[in-house]
Amino acid sequence: MNKKIKAGFTLIELLVVVLIIGILAAVALPQYQKAVEKSRLSEALLNISTMEKQLDLYVLENGYAKSNAEADYIYYPNVANVEIPGDIDNDGAIVTQNFTYYAGCHSNGCSIEVVNTNYSFKVSHPKGNSNWTRECWDLYTSMGEYICESLTSQGWAHIEGEY
Repeated sequence: MNKKIKAGFTLIELLVVVLIIGILAAVALPQYQKAVEKSRLSEALLNISTMEKQLDLYVLENGYAKSNAEADYIYYPNVANVEIPGDIDNDGAIVTQNFTYYAGCHSNGCSIEVVNTNYSFKVSHPKGNSNWTRECWDLYTSMGEYICESLTSQGWAHIEGEY
């Protein structure tokens, strides 16, 4: 009747469990980061769509600026009926938690630039053209490449690098 009762785990068993948890975390973390970035992307796309419509309305009602001079540049916050939530800096940019939006019109057309640490967007509307062109710059980051590639099916151009 001399039975030994095994109490606890061996070091090898604990190491195997830690290794399995580490492998699972290494697989799950990048997927989680992509999901978070996709939700941020939806914020940016919604704001870009709102800005496009508001700038189009302004141009329809008032026309383009007379020249490309800085004084004639029309900043989005000065003309929009719909506000984009965020702070407005000294350059007329709208700064949110995830992006900085530069938008407005001059004599050659309208443009919207959205800057993030992983990627940037440039949406432009040349004078005389009714269509907005959309470009996604990946800024040489893997997350930027992922986001820009996901937008190509929606008509966005994926451009590698910085602008």
